[in-house]
Amino acid sequence: MYKLISFEVLFFLVTLLFSANGCNQGKRADHNLAIKVLSQTLKEYYQYWIQNGISNSIPITEYAGTPDYFVYTNTIDADGTQYQCRFGAWNRSLPSGVLTITDEGVILWIRNSDGLVTVSPEKKGID
Repeated sequence: MYKLISFEVLFFLVTLLFSANGCNQGKRADHNLAIKVLSQTLKEYYQYWIQNGISNSIPITEYAGTPDYFVYTNTIDADGTQYQCRFGAWNRSLPSGVLTITDEGVILWIRNSDGLVTVSPEKKGID
């Protein structure tokens, strides 16, 4: 049976991650680690949503336990492919942008400043 990570444990890990390095050096590595954590959580929520036939009318925040996750249904073009987004996440410790999971299970990072899209940022990282 599929089991989600405890929201309290996840919150503690993410908080610990962001408080561990307060200096500017290493921020890029911290961002990329945060992207990996948020990406994994988005994938877990997406699988939970699929397995339970959850409707978009029920906010994901009820399942995530935090407003950092939300329904995000924009269509995004990246690398010559059109993606239909399903859920999004953001965190104030990251640069301004949205991390999203698509109907195909692909993670995208959409930078707010210029709309640059990074496909699979959990593997490639973000700038």
